[in-house]
Amino acid sequence: MKNPMTKMIRSLLPGLLLAALAGSVWAAGEPVPWNSLSSAQQKILAKLTRPEQWDRLPAGRQQRLLKGLRAWRKMSPEERAWAKRRFQQWKKLPPKQRARIRRRFEAYLSLSPEQRKWVKAQYQRFKKMPPEKRKALRKKWKGMSEQERLRALQNQKNPQGLPPPERRRLLEKLFP
Repeated sequence: MKNPMTKMIRSLLPGLLLAALAGSVWAAGEPVPWNSLSSAQQKILAKLTRPEQWDRLPAGRQQRLLKGLRAWRKMSPEERAWAKRRFQQWKKLPPKQRARIRRRFEAYLSLSPEQRKWVKAQYQRFKKMPPEKRKALRKKWKGMSEQERLRALQNQKNPQGLPPPERRRLLEKLFP
C-alpha cells in the first residue's frame, strides 16, 4: 500500500470550502442585524438561512457567512458552480459524517505548519497516482478497519521527512 492517508486527506478537502463558508472555528465579531444588510447580501444569504433566523444566529456564525459571501462574490462562474455542487453534496451527507469531517478539519487546523505541509504533500502524491492505482487504493482503504488504517499510516514510508514520533502524534490527532 503506497499512501492510505490520502483517502483521509481527500475527505478533508471538500470540507475546507464548506467550513470557510459556514464552519465553526473562526473568531466571533459583532452581531449584524438583518436589516443592516444590503438587499444583495440578503438575497444571497436567504438561500443559506431564513431571514427571521439571521438575528438569532451567533455573531461568529454571521461573520463567517458574511466572509463566505465576500469570497463568493470574487469567484468565477466555474468556481461558483463547483462550490454549489460541493454544498449540495455536503447537505446530502448524514449528520454523523458531517460532524466527523468538521472534527477532522478542526484537527487539521490545529496542526503545526510542518504537519500541514506533510498532509498536503501526501495529498499531492495521491493526486499524481494513476487513476487505476487511486481506485485500487480507495477500495483497499474502504475495506480496512480504523485500527488497520491507523497502523498502515504509521508504517508507511516517510519520504517527506516528518519524524516518526511527530507523524504518530499527527495521525492520532487526525484519527482520535
